[in-house]
Amino acid sequence: MPARPRALRRARTERAPTTAAVPARKEIALRYLIVILAAYGLTGCAGNVVMLNPRTGQTTTCRASSLNPWSQQEVCVGDHIAQGWKKRE
Repeated sequence: MPARPRALRRARTERAPTTAAVPARKEIALRYLIVILAAYGLTGCAGNVVMLNPRTGQTTTCRASSLNPWSQQEVCVGDHIAQGWKKRE
């Protein structure tokens, strides 16, 4: 059997990625998409609380932030309740 030239041997080993690599890339992209959508969805979970002063009818909003672990919403609500305010339903 005649020996093949070196150029032909190298060309055979330097192939494009196989089709098995394509589904793996799609799977990774899908995982990134799921993580991004989950993070986006969780940011909407924190809701603002509207407080109502029953004597004056005045309203105020205690804002919440799901991205800020030091959110002062609970303190805001507690202070307003101590002053006679009620949560608006």
